[in-house]
Amino acid sequence: MDRDLVESAQHGDQAAFVDLVCIAQAGRERRMASNLRLLPLDDPPAPDELLGIAERDQLDRGFRRLNAGERAILVLRHYVGYEPSEIAALLDLSPGTVRSRLHHAHRAMRAALEADARTAVVGRTSA
Repeated sequence: MDRDLVESAQHGDQAAFVDLVCIAQAGRERRMASNLRLLPLDDPPAPDELLGIAERDQLDRGFRRLNAGERAILVLRHYVGYEPSEIAALLDLSPGTVRSRLHHAHRAMRAALEADARTAVVGRTSA
């Protein structure tokens, strides 16, 4: 801060005192603003919000039809967001094995969802 401004404020200069108060307040506001985090206003909804309850239930039923290994590799890839090379390092497998297992897990999930859809259609027609 300017020493002349401080000395003037100490000797009764009201304008200098007001200037010091304004400078001090501006510094506090600048420090407070650096601690604030701006949130975006127009974020698109999260993918889970877009899925309806029926779709999430269908995915849950299909997921339950998979074995533990298929579920694990799909979760690591699609929920956690790991790349196949990261999954390979985590599971101590080769990246080719991970890609192969992902392929088979996707096929198994697709088959489970299709089987669940057929069961639902048969259930509605027989009721």
